Amino acid sequence: DKQVNLGGLLRTERPSLWTMQLFDTWITDFKASDDIVDLYVFNYAKKEHTTMLTNLLLMNYRYDTINPSLAIIYDLSHRDTILVPALDLVFGDHWRVHMEADLFLTDGGNGAGGVNSAHLLGTLENNDQFYARITYQF
Repeated sequence: DKQVNLGGLLRTERPSLWTMQLFDTWITDFKASDDIVDLYVFNYAKKEHTTMLTNLLLMNYRYDTINPSLAIIYDLSHRDTILVPALDLVFGDHWRVHMEADLFLTDGGNGAGGVNSAHLLGTLENNDQFYARITYQF
């Protein structure tokens, strides 16, 4: 986690939060002959290491009433990405609006014949979504 001052570049009112994490799922004593699969409904062999890199940038404007963010999740093992731009709006003491888009960018060349969708992020290919939530806090 790191606070970065983006005031000069993006005109934020106070430092933004940037966080990056690296996750590696490692199957110890891995043997391909064990026939471990990534998802139980597909017959795509699991890799010994599955590595994900996450980045998140949170920014604040107008006294924390406008809060955009951008999350990026990159699957280093399968070369797939999720982009999640979001916007949180605060209206007074009670109303909150959250808008978010989930954009799945999969590597189409990562295996022919549907193999690309045989792992976690690949199953989300062509399933981009946008949603909005309005909340009244009392």
